[in-house]
Amino acid sequence: MNRSIFRELTNYIPKQNKKSIIEIRSSNAIHSLINVLSLIKDNFSDEDFEEIQRKLILAIKTKKPEKFLKKIKTLKLKDEK
Repeated sequence: MNRSIFRELTNYIPKQNKKSIIEIRSSNAIHSLINVLSLIKDNFSDEDFEEIQRKLILAIKTKKPEKFLKKIKTLKLKDEK
C-alpha cells in the first residue's frame, strides 16, 4: 500500500520539481555511499576494502545487492572467529 501511495505522489509532482528531487536524492545517495565506504575502509583491511568496494559498485550496476551483502557477511563471520 505504501508503495502505491509513494508512486502516486511521485507521479503527481510536476516535471520541473521531479528534476530537483532527482538531484537531491542523487546527492544524498552519493554522500551516503561515500560515508559507507569510509566506514568500510576504517574497519577492514585494504585488501578486503578493495573487494568490498568492487562488490558494491557491481551491486549498483547490476541492481543486485546479494553478492555485496554476502561478502560483508563472510567478512563479518571471519572477524568473529
